[in-house]
Amino acid sequence: MWDIYTNKNFDKKLDKIRSNTVVFKMYKIAVSELTRSSLPETLGDRKRGHLRLLYGYRLTRSHRPMHHVDYNKHLIILVDLDDYKNLCGKD
Repeated sequence: MWDIYTNKNFDKKLDKIRSNTVVFKMYKIAVSELTRSSLPETLGDRKRGHLRLLYGYRLTRSHRPMHHVDYNKHLIILVDLDDYKNLCGKD
C-alpha cells in the first residue's frame, strides 16, 4: 500500500473540483487505485519534456491529476490537478 502526499496548490485545485461530482468521484477512485497498486506508474501515462518525472492519470476526457512516485519512501506525490490543456500546454 502506498501513502499519498499533496501540497497546498493541489489541495486548492481539489477544492475547486469538489462541486463537479463526476470528476471528484473519479478522483477518489483514482487515489484508491493508486494506493492499492503494486506498480502505480502503470496506472498513468508518463509525461515527456519538462514533465518527464510525472505521470498523468486520466479521470475524464479532460481532467488529470499529475503524480510522481517516490520508491524510496513508498510515496505517491500528487503534484497538480487540472484540465489536460492547462497541465501540458496543449492547444
